Amino acid sequence: LDAENCTEEPFRHTPINSIIRSSTTGKVDVYDQGGFIKILGSSQEEFKNEIEALKEK
Repeated sequence: LDAENCTEEPFRHTPINSIIRSSTTGKVDVYDQGGFIKILGSSQEEFKNEIEALKEK
């Protein structure tokens, strides 16, 4: 396979343990290998609080 000729979407098959992406609502969807975890608040303070809550579980 010639790497120079590989023009497919480079991220489609990338093995990423955790993917954080912005959704259309402005919230942040957090995924890991287990699938959808939680929708975190869009503000930095809410985000920090949600992370702390997840750590405590």
